[in-house]
Amino acid sequence: VDGTPYQINNYSKVTTRRVPHTILLPNAGPHSFELVVDAGNLDLDAIEVKNAIETDKGAYQHNSMYMVLNNTWTEVVSAAHSGGSHTTTNIKYASAFFLFSGQQVTVYSTTGRSFGLLSVYVDGKYLGDINQYLYDKVKYPVNKPYFAYNIPGLSEDKHVLELRFMGKKDKKATGTATINLDVITVDGYPAPLPGELVKPEEPGDIGGGDVPTTGCFEEYHPNWTFVAPAGSEYPWRTSTTGEFLASGQRYNWIYSETSTDVSYAEFTFRAAGFTMVYAKQRGGGFAEVTVDGISYGSINMYDPAPDGIFWSEGGESVRYTLSGLDPAVNHVVRFIWTGTAPSGSTGNRIFIDRIHFPSYTIECIAP
Repeated sequence: VDGTPYQINNYSKVTTRRVPHTILLPNAGPHSFELVVDAGNLDLDAIEVKNAIETDKGAYQHNSMYMVLNNTWTEVVSAAHSGGSHTTTNIKYASAFFLFSGQQVTVYSTTGRSFGLLSVYVDGKYLGDINQYLYDKVKYPVNKPYFAYNIPGLSEDKHVLELRFMGKKDKKATGTATINLDVITVDGYPAPLPGELVKPEEPGDIGGGDVPTTGCFEEYHPNWTFVAPAGSEYPWRTSTTGEFLASGQRYNWIYSETSTDVSYAEFTFRAAGFTMVYAKQRGGGFAEVTVDGISYGSINMYDPAPDGIFWSEGGESVRYTLSGLDPAVNHVVRFIWTGTAPSGSTGNRIFIDRIHFPSYTIECIAP
């Protein structure tokens, strides 16, 4: 593509048809494409060209929707890795592509006695190899996670990171040459530690997705994501208020008696702003608000009123509004349970009722 070679390994013991091999490029072109058969046979089915959406500052796991893996990669579930797993391959010319906008990208992988050399390319230019062997009993324990390969000093533009396995390994490495990938971060965003909540999640869909730009969405709408730790004793719950105190006569809430659980409500949208409607109660606490991983302070959901304050009667006192966002890109807003509350509260609950884009309207009509 544009004179840059991208190897394709189409060998398989079992015949499989319509096997995709995707190459991401940093811009819309025009581009030139040439397919050359170096050896053996090639059965070409079709060529598809489409636009892809880049991501930006954040942490992205190997199974992120922004990651494109070619050939066979195997996910290895392990509590010792970011996000609870990493992915490996021993197939020559297997590759991983990642499209992003930023000035720094960092690849986190695992070192071990059987791991090989992973070639690194940015915008089609070879930068060097990540030696995933690096075995030293003191400095590099076996399968030590978070060996970082950092690429700083990039221009403020879109870039494509390609990680390609050329079938090579360190002379000291043992067994079949294998390489691995755990997590990639952009612009210095911290890699989530093993067991830590992966934050932020994917800001959008690589194909555009059904990301809303306008409308109102009750808490039971499928675009909402409510997250609580697996096996949590205090998951998200739904309450009904009878009459019409809460919008849709219901709302979601969560609380805990410890400060170790990480729980949040999340919504992906594309708009210049939003208004979130919540509730206030005697057991209300603080919810932290983040957009694209950036904190915008907290919401106080405590009120001493015996029956609480809801949408139908609370007006602006139960609305949180944020504006000034870029309406041309996807955003992820999170309302995070903090486990904290103001003095006088009997609990630390947070409440989610509905959300509006780009601003509040009395009606709640989802597009």
